[in-house]
Amino acid sequence: MPAINNEFYVSIIPLIAINGGFILGYIIFLLLGFNKKTHDDLKGKAESQLIKSSLKNYWFTITEPF
Repeated sequence: MPAINNEFYVSIIPLIAINGGFILGYIIFLLLGFNKKTHDDLKGKAESQLIKSSLKNYWFTITEPF
C-alpha cells in the first residue's frame, strides 16, 4: 500500500481556506439581508440562469473597494 503524500494535503489548505471564506461570507451576506439592494452596475442587465443576482451583488460588494 502506498504511503499517503502529506504534501498534497498541505498544499490544498489555502484553496480550502479561500473558498471556505468566500462561501461563508456569501452566507452571511444573505442572512444579514445585504442582497436587497441591487448594485448600480447590475441595474438594467439581463438575469442569468447560472449566476443569480444575489451572487453578483455579493461579488460587486466585496470587490468594490479595489
